[in-house]
Amino acid sequence: MQKEKKENKKSVGEGITEFLQKNRKFILVTTAILVIAFIGSIVSFYIIDVQRKKAILTVEELGIRYEAIQEKKLQDISQDIFNFIDDDEDVAEDIEELNEDLSEEENDSKEAEIAELNKELDELLLEIEDFAKNNSGFAGSMAWWLIGRIYTEKEEWEKAEPAWASSADAAKETYLAPLAYFNAGIAAEQQGKTEQAIEYYTSSLSMRESFPDAQRAQFAIGRLYESLGDMEAANRAYTELILNKKYDTPWVNLAHSRLIMLEIAEQESYILDIDE
Repeated sequence: MQKEKKENKKSVGEGITEFLQKNRKFILVTTAILVIAFIGSIVSFYIIDVQRKKAILTVEELGIRYEAIQEKKLQDISQDIFNFIDDDEDVAEDIEELNEDLSEEENDSKEAEIAELNKELDELLLEIEDFAKNNSGFAGSMAWWLIGRIYTEKEEWEKAEPAWASSADAAKETYLAPLAYFNAGIAAEQQGKTEQAIEYYTSSLSMRESFPDAQRAQFAIGRLYESLGDMEAANRAYTELILNKKYDTPWVNLAHSRLIMLEIAEQESYILDIDE
């Protein structure tokens, strides 16, 4: 019996050896391919990570350049004002004196300086837009965020809205998404696009727990539904705000007030219906 077992073990071992010898080229090639693929995946992940970090550094640099331009603008404006303000006189009178005393040459110089800064900003905006269109993920989201901010400060709402929306869509799982959706809602509302604004505000609540302006967005939804005459939807929005509160805030108090007003309006409407 033991002899048979030994013979079986031997035959199995010989079979494996014979298989390896017959297929050694195939096995070696397959192993080499797997090793190369493994190394390639590591290199690929490394390259992607490097490119991602490089993209983030690039968009951060673009943001720094934008801040520098804005700072120059503010310095030019504030310097002119502070140079002419006298602590012993009324500020309004000093500003009026500033406008009267500036020579035509000085005005031309200031206008030329502002025009140059605006030109620099327009060129930077084109650069940021090009970057945003060619990058995705967090870096792309940051770029669209910058674009949305620039157009918002210019009050060019029709351009700010899609920029904010693109920022949110590029990084839906990051902290930027709810903020960007909220800003898109503001831009849409400024254009009178009430239904679209409601959609944006609603999207901003997808990360309610980590979104600091969640209550403000929820209240805006109720307010906009009121403006559309949909009191039932407004009531739901205000009620949801109150039910989801962690603590009382002005938005919660306002929601309570609006619910009371909606109830009073409903009762008055009911009484009028009866009288008729």
